Amino acid sequence: MNQSKLNILFSLLLVLGLASCEQQGPAEEAGENADEVVSELQERYDETSDAVGDAAEEMSDEMREARDAATDAAGDMGNQIEDACEKAKEGLNTEDTDC
Repeated sequence: MNQSKLNILFSLLLVLGLASCEQQGPAEEAGENADEVVSELQERYDETSDAVGDAAEEMSDEMREARDAATDAAGDMGNQIEDACEKAKEGLNTEDTDC
């Protein structure tokens, strides 16, 4: 074959190849559908993961606040018991009023 016939044949094959790429077959459609499903699942996973992380952080903050409140209440109760003990000792005229 001479060079011009080869060029024409190559051009024809190139045009046919490009034309066939524009039409999707069932495998290409299935692949695109699978890509869409995976993308949707990833997006939902990310949203759920963020929501769970936010909820866990909020719960941790609330638990820390409850712990601090319980610690303060226990300290206050201890001080009240000590004050009551000291008043009782003063009322009994004891030498040592510390409790």
